[in-house]
Amino acid sequence: MKYQFILLATTIILLCLFFACGKKTKTLQTPKGVTEKTPPQAETVVETTPAIITPEVEASKEEPVVEPEEILPWVLASIRKTSCFGKCPVFEFRVFSDGRLEYDGKRFVEMEGLYEATAPEGMLEAIKTEAKKSGYMNLEDDYPTNGARIPDLPSTYTSLKFEEAEKKIKNNHNAPKALIAFEKYLVSWIEKVAWKKIEKR
Repeated sequence: MKYQFILLATTIILLCLFFACGKKTKTLQTPKGVTEKTPPQAETVVETTPAIITPEVEASKEEPVVEPEEILPWVLASIRKTSCFGKCPVFEFRVFSDGRLEYDGKRFVEMEGLYEATAPEGMLEAIKTEAKKSGYMNLEDDYPTNGARIPDLPSTYTSLKFEEAEKKIKNNHNAPKALIAFEKYLVSWIEKVAWKKIEKR
């Protein structure tokens, strides 16, 4: 009986201690009307590596890229004959730097109208060689040199442009043999190429 009383007393004491601890333990709650503050977060700093500018990049910024200009073909050699008091052939023959040939027959010629053709291989170089042989670049610009032209005679106009040099000569009469020979040389090419008639431009 004594032991049962001790056991009952011990049980009652333990229960009292259990309930006493439960009352002391309280859950912390945020009072109404008070906003809970969030602790500030550390800012993320992103480090960037500076771009390395090479001399080539710097030069490209300072000097804009300029595309080379297109070089158009030019008249490398030409001969033109004017009318006279009689039935003199009137025509013009042009040789371009890209090998294109043009012929314009106007009066008293076998081929009247506009024609075109392609220069045979070696023609352009041959004309340059013949021009140097005749000393064309060193001749006078106008014949006769005294300016005493004869209106009834035809005039022959020739021109050359190559190797940064350009020359035009007007021949009415009394020209040196070298110039007359070069004029005949240019005319001889008209019969050596295959011409194709074209419409008027």
